[in-house]
Amino acid sequence: MLGFTGPTKVAKISVMGHGMGIPSCSIYTKELITDFGVKKIIRVGSCGAVRADVKLRDVVIVWVPAPIPK
Repeated sequence: MLGFTGPTKVAKISVMGHGMGIPSCSIYTKELITDFGVKKIIRVGSCGAVRADVKLRDVVIVWVPAPIPK
């Protein structure tokens, strides 16, 4: 997977993709934490919403994922 690492004023950061779906994201997250000692991960991507007041192109900041009960 393609990634880039570089310095900022406060820390070195890396930006990378994780492929498609939760299984791929989970593999990359586990390896970043266990193999490289990563302390913080910020995911930027897509999500679904079940609220009528969330419109197309709204920015949604998710703190905790919540599964929808069946």
